[in-house]
Amino acid sequence: SWWGIRWLRSHGYNRTHCVIVGTGRTARKIARALRSAHWMGIKNIGFVEDQPSRWTGDLDILGTTADLPGLLHKYQISHVFIALPMNASSAAER
Repeated sequence: SWWGIRWLRSHGYNRTHCVIVGTGRTARKIARALRSAHWMGIKNIGFVEDQPSRWTGDLDILGTTADLPGLLHKYQISHVFIALPMNASSAAER
């Protein structure tokens, strides 16, 4: 039943991993939402950012978008959340 799946996931079972591409306000909101909805079973492993800055020092930056294929394999990523500004569409198309 759905209740059983929620219980298992909230206790660390049946989880999948994700990364978030981007580090802005939307990326941080996604990370917070995933933490508060632990019953979904999706754990954020870290962030992907092409231009880390002093504003990203508190985040776990795993690499750049060019590193993404290797990161997917290394961390067994099942979900990728794209949280880039609209003017960064060329990075998302890669």
